[in-house]
Amino acid sequence: MSVPFVPRESAVCRKQAVYSFLARHVWIQRWEFLAAFLLLRASDAGLSAPMVIMMYFLSSVAASALAYPFGRLSDKVGRAGLLVPGYILFGLVYLGFAFFGGYAAAMPVLFIAYGIYTALVSGAERAFVAEQAKAEFRGTVLGVYGLCQGGGLLIASILAGALWTSFGAGAPFLSGVLLVSLRLLVSGYYFEKNSLKQSPKKHIIVYG
Repeated sequence: MSVPFVPRESAVCRKQAVYSFLARHVWIQRWEFLAAFLLLRASDAGLSAPMVIMMYFLSSVAASALAYPFGRLSDKVGRAGLLVPGYILFGLVYLGFAFFGGYAAAMPVLFIAYGIYTALVSGAERAFVAEQAKAEFRGTVLGVYGLCQGGGLLIASILAGALWTSFGAGAPFLSGVLLVSLRLLVSGYYFEKNSLKQSPKKHIIVYG
């Protein structure tokens, strides 16, 4: 099967468009580290290995059970209606792990809340990126977005490990709170700035 020829100029323009899009939406990148740090925190709280696994199971069940209803809700109220509360919940969960990580009784609440955060944000973020990208390079944007997510997760996890080793178990979670606070400010400004361009029916931000 023949492969259609793509002029060099077209490929360059596409690459520039993708990079420009991601630069304008860098705030949408997930600023968090591996869930393994949450499990380590649970272990530090005195939970046994089976109970630590149970905490991860609770988080996964909460995320899976709520993914569909939250996805439908985001179609009705708009992506901002889930992203902003999700970022706030993320900050509260990380505050909980920072200050109450030594209490075994707090672990079920924190892990379930983390699962709720995952359900709130994961689908809405991907939908937001897909809606904002132009149709002709939407697949490329989603692919590069996924690559950035993975790279960001790796970098954040390395930094979190260094903070944990140097300043204690609460340090990486507090740094996560600071980052998500910045993310809230940027996303709030972004949604407010583009609210006049938002479709009242589909709640999709339209670029001029």
